[in-house]
Amino acid sequence: MAVLTFDAAIIIQEDNPDILIQEAEQIGARLAGAKLANSQLRNIYSTVKQVQTTGRFAEAANKRKIKLLIPKLQYLSAREPRLTELSQVLTACIRAVSDETHFTRFAEFFEAIVAYHYAVSKERASGAPQSRRTN
Repeated sequence: MAVLTFDAAIIIQEDNPDILIQEAEQIGARLAGAKLANSQLRNIYSTVKQVQTTGRFAEAANKRKIKLLIPKLQYLSAREPRLTELSQVLTACIRAVSDETHFTRFAEFFEAIVAYHYAVSKERASGAPQSRRTN
């Protein structure tokens, strides 16, 4: 599963929720199509949520936790190839995070990926329509 065109800087460093949502929806749907288990996403997301809950990304320990997700993602994607796209996307995003605002956007983006993945997985399991567009 290859990342086609993904620019982490647009998601993390620019305040454009429309692009964030569009990218998260596409990635979440592809991960659901690859039949990636929700628990695999939540395993990684829990670390991000932990740091987000403290509200103190600037603390060295929290920055370290987020940066150390990069080798964890590499390890997980080596064990489970269906995680490769997610690993590539999140690694690019983590590298683009340089302050609290960027971290908040990263956390929102990851949360949106998890949400879309879950929604599409449930739709596919129930046979419901897969389109989420309201435009």
